[in-house]
Amino acid sequence: MLTQEQIELRRSGVGGSDAPAIAGIDPYRQALDVYHQKLGMDEMTEPPNEAKVAAGNRMEPYIADWWADTRGMKCRRRNEMLRHPDFSFMLGHIDRKVVGDKAGLEIKNRGQYNSDDYGPNGTDQVKQTDIIQCQHYLAVTGWDLWHMAVLVDGWDLRWYEIPKDQGLIDSLIDMEYKFWQLVKKQTPPDVDFAHRSTPGLIQKLYPGTNGETVLLPDRALQIAHEMDELNEHKKVAEKRLKALKAERDLMLGESAVGLLPGGSGGWRRKLIERKGYEVKPSEYYDIRFSAKLKEAA
Repeated sequence: MLTQEQIELRRSGVGGSDAPAIAGIDPYRQALDVYHQKLGMDEMTEPPNEAKVAAGNRMEPYIADWWADTRGMKCRRRNEMLRHPDFSFMLGHIDRKVVGDKAGLEIKNRGQYNSDDYGPNGTDQVKQTDIIQCQHYLAVTGWDLWHMAVLVDGWDLRWYEIPKDQGLIDSLIDMEYKFWQLVKKQTPPDVDFAHRSTPGLIQKLYPGTNGETVLLPDRALQIAHEMDELNEHKKVAEKRLKALKAERDLMLGESAVGLLPGGSGGWRRKLIERKGYEVKPSEYYDIRFSAKLKEAA
């Protein structure tokens, strides 16, 4: 658990884990999420998974030692927050410093589902978010290389090397600078409407209703028309999907497995039992279109 001093320190700039969101490639956070965190608006952000964070903290030293033994190298902790010498808003709380080299080490503990995200050992074939994070640290430290130790599924240790990419670093500095100016001015960055975090953010921004009626801009008419078209396509697609599933189910009959010709896969059929449960009371706002609503005279 971070102390209040550590929390305030992280709010004083952009860290390596923030960089992918600011660059628009983090699947879980967008720039607006980071903006709220930097301003201390914790009610606007999803709380971290404490169990996952605790597990990661416990695993980190073991992965570091394993990597060092495998690579024949040494690394040590840097228990301090680093800052870029020219851009003080760029922070770096690195996992390890590689002894004897101008290089660092980033440690990841990944699940089995992440296996395909990482290529052969010794390459730079890692997730885009990892690349951005490592380049951020290279910018902050001025070092030449960033190593990665990735433990997949609890037993598969993989190692990678991320060389400095000055062109990417320059672009990253520019993006982070513009983002930090927004934080200083308390001007929210644009919303990424396609991002998975957006519905939750908007719900937190406007949790209730004030009972008023507003006249929406012309763009709202375009949205309404496009939503109608997509809903019609969805109905047709859902109807077709149900028909195809029924035809498939008839082919399977009572079989446990149905294989596709040519060895391209198949379907497995098994009984799933679910225990009954009682849904807890909750409330939310439902938004539906009605053609009967008219502008007030």
